[in-house]
Order: sequence, then structure tokens, then C-alpha cells
Amino acid sequence: MMRNVYIGLGSNLGDRFRTINSAIADIERELVESRSIKSLTTSNIYETEAWGMDDGTPPFLNCVVCVETDLDLSKLLDVLLKVEIDHGRCRVEGEGYASRTLDCDILLAGDEVVQSERLQVPHPRISSRRFVLQPLCDLDPNLNIPYVDSTVSQLLSNCSAEPKVVQWDHTHT
Repeated sequence: MMRNVYIGLGSNLGDRFRTINSAIADIERELVESRSIKSLTTSNIYETEAWGMDDGTPPFLNCVVCVETDLDLSKLLDVLLKVEIDHGRCRVEGEGYASRTLDCDILLAGDEVVQSERLQVPHPRISSRRFVLQPLCDLDPNLNIPYVDSTVSQLLSNCSAEPKVVQWDHTHT
């Protein structure tokens, strides 16, 4: 069954802009090869100061990709973990907030709710992360999040303004 799956992408190490764009292309390629994609839409890219991390930590670039897919979420997670590894990500157990070349998170998947050791959908901290809500709002401001009685735009208007999220202009690197 095709449904919209929203994937958050973030990077704060290396050529962040190139990494994000390369990851989007790789996700699309993997889903096309498995014949599991109908469409892919990308939000604007935003820059956000590193939150909950040491002073001097490089800022993140973030965006959200909406993929219309019928792929099982566990298999999609496998695709995303492979894309992370292909872009130099080394996961450390219990790493918490850490700098990374690439982070890919399944944020929402239609009305699906998944609570497993490996995956939680909707993402458990989606409503408190401006760097996720802003790009989600670009794609669908009226999107409802399962078990949250608000639209993405309502959550964004109630979300803390810190850390500041600024639309990225790749011409000013």
C-alpha cells in the first residue's frame, strides 16, 4: 500500500550540502531499484546550531524528504542505514547527540505507528524539534501526526524558537 513516508536528513560534518543531496539521490535510487517508489519531494534545507552539544560544534543542515512508497518501514530503515554508512556514518551504541556526516530518521509514515526497539514512528521527539517541523511544514503544513492533536504548522507555531532554524542558501557556503 503506497503512503507518504517523511524522512528527516541531517549533517554537520564535511560538505554538508553535498552529503544531503547525495543521500537524497541514493535513497531515490535504492527505492527505484526495488520498485518501491511513486514520488519523492524535498523540503528546503535549513541550518541549525547544534543543540544539546558542546560549544563550537559545527551547525547542522537539515531537510525532510517525502517519499510515496509501499516499502515496509523496517526495510526502509535498512535502506537508510546503508545510505548513512555509504556517507561515512559510524554509529556508536548509545551515542546520543553527536556530530555526524549523515543522519536519516523516519519521522512519519501515513497513519502507521511503530514502537519497537529498532524503530519508533512517529519519531518520539518530532513535536519539539523546530529543525524537523520547519521542513515538514514546507511539504505539508496541514499534516496531522498520529496521537498528536495538532497539525505540523500548529506544532511549529508552539515550538521553541531556539535553536534558531534558518533557510540555507547554498550559494553562500
